[in-house]
Amino acid sequence: GLGVTSIGRVNGHYFQNSKDLAFYYDALDNKMLPVSKGKLVSLDDIIRRWVIERLMCDFEVIKKDFQTLFEKSFDSYFAEELDRLKAFEKKCFVKQTPEKITVIASGELFIRNIASCFDWYLQQDKSRTMFSKSI
Repeated sequence: GLGVTSIGRVNGHYFQNSKDLAFYYDALDNKMLPVSKGKLVSLDDIIRRWVIERLMCDFEVIKKDFQTLFEKSFDSYFAEELDRLKAFEKKCFVKQTPEKITVIASGELFIRNIASCFDWYLQQDKSRTMFSKSI
């Protein structure tokens, strides 16, 4: 990625550039990459990235396409996530059918919130925060 905090992807790895502007320019001046974080992605990361990209780019996930690509049942793999989507369905932002998930025009402004239902890392952070508050 180009720029402060940008994210790049190379050979199954993600890298994020530093958010510190001085560090970013200093690294470039010294012919170094201004990377502050990196991660090797898992198959689950790839699957979730595909779903999130479909939602954010197409406002739709076709379950048959998912099954063809990943040889998994969408509804089984994402049972918990589909439950989380029901809140958006009640607000008429999302429509779920056996064939697909569609973000309705009224939900397009909330696409990041909707797509976050499929973000495993975000859900882990939420449950960790909820657990720590209850102690």
